Amino acid sequence: MFSDVRKIAALAWPVLIGQLAVIAFGVIDTAMVGRFSVTDLAALGLDGSVYISVYIGLTGILVALQPIAGQLFGAGRESEIGDETRQAFRLAAALMIIGFVLLYFPEPLLSLAKAPPVLHDRTVDYLRILSFGLPASLAFRVYSSLANAVGKPRLVMFLQVGGLALKFPLNTWFIFGGFGVPALGGPGCALASTLINWTLAIVGMTVLAKVEFFKPFGIFSRFCWPVWKRQIALLRLGIPMGLSYLIEVTSYTFMALFISRFGTTTLAGH
Repeated sequence: MFSDVRKIAALAWPVLIGQLAVIAFGVIDTAMVGRFSVTDLAALGLDGSVYISVYIGLTGILVALQPIAGQLFGAGRESEIGDETRQAFRLAAALMIIGFVLLYFPEPLLSLAKAPPVLHDRTVDYLRILSFGLPASLAFRVYSSLANAVGKPRLVMFLQVGGLALKFPLNTWFIFGGFGVPALGGPGCALASTLINWTLAIVGMTVLAKVEFFKPFGIFSRFCWPVWKRQIALLRLGIPMGLSYLIEVTSYTFMALFISRFGTTTLAGH
C-alpha cells in the first residue's frame, strides 16, 4: 500500500506545482494591474470571466487524450499513441476556430454585462489579444495531456514554472511601458500571456519531436487527415469532461458579468 502511495505522490506533486504556477499567472496579473488603474483592474475581471470560461471549456475537451493515451501506453501500443495525438491536434485546430471567434467577437457575451463604454473597450482589446494566443494554449494542452498520460508530468511542470518566471518581467514591460513600448495597462497582461503561451507551445512541440522518450510514438512522423471514428471517440470523452470543468469554473467566473452592472469600482473590488 505504501509503495502505491509513493507512486501516486511521484506523479501528483509535479501536477500540483504546475497548477499552482498556472494559478499564479492570474494572481500576478491582478496584483500588477491593480497598481495601474481601477478601470483596468475591473476590465481584467471581466476579461477573465470570458476568457477562462472559453479556455477551460475547450481545453477540457482535449484532456480526453489523457485516458486514451494512458491506456495505450499501459498496453504497450506505442505507435497508436502517435495516431491518437495527431487526431487530438486536429481536434484542437477545430476548437481553435470556435474559441477564436468567441474571443475576437465577444460582444454577445459582454452584452450580459452592460458595462460602461470605457470598460467595454478595454475588455474587447484584452480578449482580442488573447484570441491569438488560444491556438498555442490548445496545442500545449495536447502536450500536457500526453505527457501526464505517459507518466512524465515533470516535463509539463518545468514549462509551466518557466512560463511563470517570464510572466513578471513581461507584465512589467507591457503594463507600465518602457524601451519604446507604451504603457498598455490591462491589455499588456494579455500580450505577455500570449507570448508566453506561444513560447510554451513551441518548446512543448520541440520536446515531443526531439526527446528520446517520445520518439517511439512517431507523433510528427507523418501527416494524417482527421479520422472521424477517432474524433468521435475523443469527443465522447472530452465533451462531458469539458462541460464539467466549464460548469465548475463559470459558477464563479461568470459572476463578474453581472457584478459589472454595479459599476467599475465594484467590479474591480470583486
